[in-house]
Amino acid sequence: MRATLVALKWGGYLPAGRQVASPTLCLNRAGILPDQPKQDASAIKQGEVTSKEGGKNLEKLKGYKIGEAVLRKIPKRKKMEYAFKEVKGKIILRRLKDIPLRKDCPFILITPSFKRCYYGVWNDLADSLLSYNLNIVISPFLGDEEIDELLREDFLHGIVLSGGNDIAPALYGGKKEDAHKPDLCRDNFEISLYRKAAKKGLPVLAVCRGLQVINIAHGGSLKSNLRTHKEDKRIDAHLLKIKNNSLFKKLSQVDFLRVGTSHHQAIERLGKDLISIAEANDGTIEMVEVKDYPLIATQFHPEKSEDGKIVFEVFKQMVYRKAKSSLTLPT
Repeated sequence: MRATLVALKWGGYLPAGRQVASPTLCLNRAGILPDQPKQDASAIKQGEVTSKEGGKNLEKLKGYKIGEAVLRKIPKRKKMEYAFKEVKGKIILRRLKDIPLRKDCPFILITPSFKRCYYGVWNDLADSLLSYNLNIVISPFLGDEEIDELLREDFLHGIVLSGGNDIAPALYGGKKEDAHKPDLCRDNFEISLYRKAAKKGLPVLAVCRGLQVINIAHGGSLKSNLRTHKEDKRIDAHLLKIKNNSLFKKLSQVDFLRVGTSHHQAIERLGKDLISIAEANDGTIEMVEVKDYPLIATQFHPEKSEDGKIVFEVFKQMVYRKAKSSLTLPT
């Protein structure tokens, strides 16, 4: 049995999880629940868990900060095609013990993108993490109280801040016209999640946009409208030299990484307590650490290059070290 992907439903943490051999786009309907067909015993046995409640009226979303954000994102013609679980300020967390997951694998939470009323993560990122025996939990955007409730349970052993749209310029004093489809709701969620996770000592992997979120969380700034970094193809790959005395170099035992980068924003002013450990030839900061903290932040996508496997291996080391006291891990 390999590691498992679980998508958490909006507003209730009734995991819509399924055993996946090779996940496709790994989409979760963010609590937007169409009528669900009744499931037979075999489906439930395999981990096909859905909400027993058909959903609540859309009016239930009004008056809640997160709920209002959802309503704004759903096209009017779609609103009546879906029913929602009731959204409240406090998350009711259903323990994952009822789902057939590998209990000897750590749990990591991946932050998603919000597209066309769905939450999702890129399947190659999910596949890469699953291959390292890391159970994946995809979460909807949450407020501070919901994040506290989630982290209070102590079943998570790591956080992944995934790629996506630009960071809202309002967060770093940039120009509005410089950002491509910013999502302030996601920005605030990820910044808050990172800060709270850091207080608990959870290992963090931040990819592309995720690196930028880390920088903003530490008081740094970004530059936009970059034109020099090409789409991630082998012919456009560039070599990064890993700086000495970095935690990444200590754990990976490598001096160089060959990567490809595709992004619209990059670090301009490095945030407080952040350390640049690798830079592109044009000076773009490509990798960042925090002193004495298990964090890897990359401007490139490690799932899109052969050398990126080294990044996942180092993150796995960090996560398994964190999880060692709470899991019966395979030797």
